[in-house]
This record gives sequence, structure tokens and C-alpha cells, in this order.
Amino acid sequence: MPSKSTKPISGRVDNETYFKLMELAKNKRMTMSQYIGDVLSKLTQPIQSLGDTTMIQNPAIPKQKPQKLEPIPPHVFNPNPLNDYGRVGVNIPPDITGYYKEEDVYKLELIEKKSVYGKWSNHLAIPKKQINRDSPFYFPVNANSTDLLEEFITGNEVFPIMYKVVANSVSFIDETGEQCVTFNGGYNGIVFGTYYQEGHTSFNKWYYRYLDLSGNEKKVFIKMY
Repeated sequence: MPSKSTKPISGRVDNETYFKLMELAKNKRMTMSQYIGDVLSKLTQPIQSLGDTTMIQNPAIPKQKPQKLEPIPPHVFNPNPLNDYGRVGVNIPPDITGYYKEEDVYKLELIEKKSVYGKWSNHLAIPKKQINRDSPFYFPVNANSTDLLEEFITGNEVFPIMYKVVANSVSFIDETGEQCVTFNGGYNGIVFGTYYQEGHTSFNKWYYRYLDLSGNEKKVFIKMY
């Protein structure tokens, strides 16, 4: 009696066998179901003996138009943070190349809890590997190669929150001749450098600059943690 189980084949074989089957199907430009169906149909064809030669007897099959093969879903071979384990079909981790986990970033937050104007988000961060912490300051390792990240919800149970690149750093010389770092893509309000405001000067600081409603430039310190 045929089995009534609807459990996918990935639950009946180990991961290594599953990937071998997927690769064979891919080489035949078939989906997994099409490939397995093709193999099983050949195994169940009647066999005819002719002397010492055994051959498969091909029954007459009505001619049909070639079936259009559906492409293999890309997440099967290259899962990403938006495709969880259930979609992939086997217990393999998603591909997080180009993304950062929470433990791999320094988050940015304004010191003063007040409204500011401009392109600021409370969900920004910088990769830890791009920051030098040999001193109390959070120096960018490379003034022209630091990524600004933004948090996003993946919908993935394993990595529910990740960070993606939204801007890249550029360096500039301020009015006193000091080198500073900011970001492109409309994030040039975020600066690392010398902080000047209302007679106060601080060196090697992260801060956010913006124009208030009167058109005056204001600056707020940024903390990293």
C-alpha cells in the first residue's frame, strides 16, 4: 500500500545525500521532484530479456510538448538571512555574507536625549573590526574604508536582527586643518574628529551636527557601545 506520508525527501535522507541529489537535479536542469520522478519512472519500466542482453522495453508514449522546467530556487544553494531553515529544507545556516550580527558591531547613540534634525537613526552602528580600541577613543581603522550600518529585522529565527551597510566613510579637512571622517549617502552629519562648539573643544570625538530651525549649526556627542 503506498505511503500516505507527505514528509519531504530532505527529511528521509541525510544532508550529504540531499545535496548530492540536488546537484544531480541541477545538472539535469530539473527540480528535485522532476529528477526523482524521472529516475523512478526508468526503474519501473518493464524489462525484456533477449539472449544474454537485458534491455528496458520502452512502451509507446504519446508525444507531448517539452515541459518547461522551473528554475531551482536560489535560496536552496545560497540561503540568506531572509530565508530561514524551514524554507531551505535542510538544517543548514543561512548565508550572512555582507551582513553583521549584533555582537559584531558598535552601536551609535546620541548622548543628549533630545530631538535633532537631519538624517539620524537610533539604529545605526559600525563594525567592531573597523574600529581601533587601543585607546579610550573609538578611532576608525581607515578613514576612507569604514562602513556605516543600519539595523534591520530579518524574519529569520536564527538571526532575528542583523546590520547591513547603508553608507561608506569619506575623509575631509576641517577649518583648522584637522582630518575628520564622515559618511556619504546623506549621513554627513555623523563626524569623527575635533569637536568645536560654544568655546568648547574636544579631540577625537564622534558627534552629530545639524541645523536647528533658526539655521544655526548644532552638535551632539555620539557614544558607541
